[in-house]
Amino acid sequence: MRAEHSRGLRLAAAATGDAEGRLERRLNQSAVSVSVDPAVWGAVEAAAFLLETLRRGPGRLYLHPSGLSALQVESILRGAAAVADDATIDCGPAPRDAVRMHVGTQARANTICVLPDRHGVRLAAGGQQMTQHRPPSALGVVYTAATAAGEAFKYTAAIDATRCVRHDKLAFCPVTLTDDPTVAPMLPAGTKLDLGLVGNGAIGTAHALIIGGLDLTGSHGLLADPEAYARENVGTYSLGTIADADARRPKVDLAAAAMPGWIINRIQRSISAVIAKIDAGEMPWPPVVLTGLDSIEARHDAQGLWPERLIDAATGDTVVGLHDVVPGGPCLRCLMPVPAARGSSAQALADELGLPVDLVMRGDVDLAEQHLANLTVKQRERLAPFVGKPICGLAGALGLNGDSEETYRPSVPFVSQQAACLGVGRLMASVIGVTGLPNVVQYNTLIGPQSMTRLHRRATPGCYCHQRAATISIIRAVRRGLAGTAGG
Repeated sequence: MRAEHSRGLRLAAAATGDAEGRLERRLNQSAVSVSVDPAVWGAVEAAAFLLETLRRGPGRLYLHPSGLSALQVESILRGAAAVADDATIDCGPAPRDAVRMHVGTQARANTICVLPDRHGVRLAAGGQQMTQHRPPSALGVVYTAATAAGEAFKYTAAIDATRCVRHDKLAFCPVTLTDDPTVAPMLPAGTKLDLGLVGNGAIGTAHALIIGGLDLTGSHGLLADPEAYARENVGTYSLGTIADADARRPKVDLAAAAMPGWIINRIQRSISAVIAKIDAGEMPWPPVVLTGLDSIEARHDAQGLWPERLIDAATGDTVVGLHDVVPGGPCLRCLMPVPAARGSSAQALADELGLPVDLVMRGDVDLAEQHLANLTVKQRERLAPFVGKPICGLAGALGLNGDSEETYRPSVPFVSQQAACLGVGRLMASVIGVTGLPNVVQYNTLIGPQSMTRLHRRATPGCYCHQRAATISIIRAVRRGLAGTAGG
């Protein structure tokens, strides 16, 4: 097993219930063919990113060159091949058993068709016609490619129909969280942001990629991640190549390279070190922060920045989620408290979900319909998308498992990309004035955003953010004042 494919293989094994060895052979033998209508706004960019995302995993890939210029074909093949040192993409006819994807407005009956539209995606199968109403943003391009990669994964991994939804039709916008991608406007011309990207890993590299494609030239960015890029990251991140991994390139450098036109301040240190430098006036305080972190403790550390808005994008196996933290609302300590002990963690999850604690402690058991029988309507709606998934995955998705150490987490790029799209979508919603959105959302990428859980959570009365609200306001004011004098 290649190191860069190991985490994706583990996720596929969890999703299918199949043995990793047998699944590895199946994925290596699978084939995906991508075609594109270059006359459609953003189609070439979406197809290129889709192939690059698919190339980070195993299997045979094909590009159907019809309609593309020689330069477009060369650019697409070069970009996708760069992520691996021994993997290529064939340009021409694919085998009959290939999963066929088309980026455009209509495809043949045996092909899945995806279409970027403004900030979101439209998908149709069975030869249905779609209409592109607006040119897409970078967010729409990435979300379209991530959605297409997820659909392909359902077929190449042979995920059972009881564990996924193979969409016949779908439309979704990660800005408004609706099925109408045309509602949200583009960012106003000349928009500039002061933004922190904390955690430049699987989610964070997707954050950087999307934000770097938006029209935000002249914005200020703070990038923070203590780690260097490694081989196992190639198969799970949205940025970086084998060469970057072998060179042990800092993750903050990968993120910075994806954000041309930004004024970047990068720090390859822990969050506590970032906070210390901000409070010493050595680097600017970001009033808005996007995080892509993988533990409760790291999220609590990031909350210590006390920005005006903290948007936390999260993954748990194939589940993606978002926590939107603003003054007066719940902080990440409210939303994801650290359990005092393992037993209390199980009880916290049981209390949160309405499930018996003895069932929660059997994390390898798949959630079944009968487990929902005695729940309230609201509890059933919340858990319905996770039927057929291991109960332990629910704990991770809700941040109730108390894990504090880096573990060997299963992952594939399309999951972290969709999480990042939720994060950037919420950032854009805050800029353009979309209101009334839930502060906690999550959905299973194998089921789809149409089954999204939407919650309006309140602050916990006993939490630090509630008891020390006045102190936190002072901290924000002091850091806001320091931001104007800090070196950048």
